[in-house]
Amino acid sequence: MKFIGMIILILAFAVSQKSPAVYQDDQLEMLLRLAIKNNPEIKSREESVSAFIHEAKFAGSLPDPQLTAGYFFTPVETKVGPQEWRVGLMQKFPWFDKLSTKRKVSLLKAEVATQQLRASKLKIAREVRTVYQKLRLLAVDDFITRKNLEIFKQVEAVIRAKYTTGTARQAHLIQLQVEILKLEDQLETLDDKKIVYKADLADYLGGLELPALDFGDLDYYEEELIDGQALNFDYNPEMQIANLQVEIARRGLHLAKLASIPDFSLGVDYVSLGGTAGDNPLMAKAGISLPLWFGKNSALRGKATAVQQSAEYRLRDTEEKYVARLEELRFKLEDQRRKFHLYVNELIPLAEQSYQTSEAAYLGETLDFASYLDAERTLLNLQLAAARARSDYYIAQAKYLEINGSEF
Repeated sequence: MKFIGMIILILAFAVSQKSPAVYQDDQLEMLLRLAIKNNPEIKSREESVSAFIHEAKFAGSLPDPQLTAGYFFTPVETKVGPQEWRVGLMQKFPWFDKLSTKRKVSLLKAEVATQQLRASKLKIAREVRTVYQKLRLLAVDDFITRKNLEIFKQVEAVIRAKYTTGTARQAHLIQLQVEILKLEDQLETLDDKKIVYKADLADYLGGLELPALDFGDLDYYEEELIDGQALNFDYNPEMQIANLQVEIARRGLHLAKLASIPDFSLGVDYVSLGGTAGDNPLMAKAGISLPLWFGKNSALRGKATAVQQSAEYRLRDTEEKYVARLEELRFKLEDQRRKFHLYVNELIPLAEQSYQTSEAAYLGETLDFASYLDAERTLLNLQLAAARARSDYYIAQAKYLEINGSEF
């Protein structure tokens, strides 16, 4: 009987042993690289950046010249001959600073597209990290559940032996069988969840076949959860985009003000007089636009001013939003770290002692079966709670990495 009790204790989940302090996962890094390389959303953003870069190459160029031609149905007689047809070429020259401002706006838009690409990469990386931690939690949950299922089956064998000798009641055996069925059902649920999470992970990897995942020795916990860098959003893509949008709006207002300044045109006309080529005149010409529609120009300036104010408010709102989100994130990280250390360093060791005492007392027939099961359930729940606290911590850290704009 004592030998069986020792087997039960050995099979119990040994959280008292410690793992290395630093949690490194090359497997996760490999998944991140595959996702960044193959995810279709990221590929789409990359093409968008390429499009804006090409657009910036011709932004700010002179407008296409205008070629004009005319034919005189009734020739105009001149001293050297009748005017039969004419052909002209006209080039428009916008006011100084108009073209350079347009080019700067185009370059800023290309930078916005680049930041949107960064935002997509950070989002996909966060989602991969999150699903990966959920899969690891399922693996730990599965490991702990199977350990406890094995313990319960060992205890079932003990109770069957005691039942045949009349030292255990049938109710104890039935109650334990119910617990075993509940654990077996939980294992099936965990298997179903794994399928869902693996499908999500494969989707983030662009439909690639998911490699086999090995979460290592699940019998161990870290001594310390890895801390992140100082919480900030200086390199957050959304903040970068908000700042760029303000600058684009300022340039747009500058262009709106320049709209009331006239543009110039220069060109030449060649007139055929029906005689020799040497007699055909070549005429230079110049033109100027007349921005007389003051209402239109005023509306353009009003629109550009409103766009700039909107961009400035959006920047302020984005900054305040991230201040609040970082405070919430700081709380989650500190709370889950505290819970993890509480479970691993204090509660689980106490629950293990309680379970060992209850197991010995039950085998010595000085403790009722219900109290023994309660001690086992308490240890199981604390082990799972520790695993969830660890998972929630790293999921919150994945969100922190996204907000912080950390490269991967």
